[in-house]
Amino acid sequence: MGVANSNETQDPAGKREQIVEGMATQAGPMSMCPMASICKGMAAKPPSRFLLMIPGLVLILVGVLILLEPKVLIWLIAAVSILLGVVLLIMGNFVRKLGEQLRKAHG
Repeated sequence: MGVANSNETQDPAGKREQIVEGMATQAGPMSMCPMASICKGMAAKPPSRFLLMIPGLVLILVGVLILLEPKVLIWLIAAVSILLGVVLLIMGNFVRKLGEQLRKAHG
């Protein structure tokens, strides 16, 4: 049993490159990212093609429903407006609390 032949070099951009038995791999932020393994798993096993069609089918059904009953459009606009209002309130509260924490830390 032998130890794999590896050495590290550094390019001008400051990225480390590890060469192991003729293969170069980047040792950068993505190698330390906890989401990197999840992303690799998603790329290896793509979702079903049917799942990719669902948003299109939903949009077609909503369009047909709006054509049949135009009042639905008004309800959809109202629902989106309420949702955006709630999201803006939550974001405003978050930014306010963050500002208070920053003032306490630096003040």
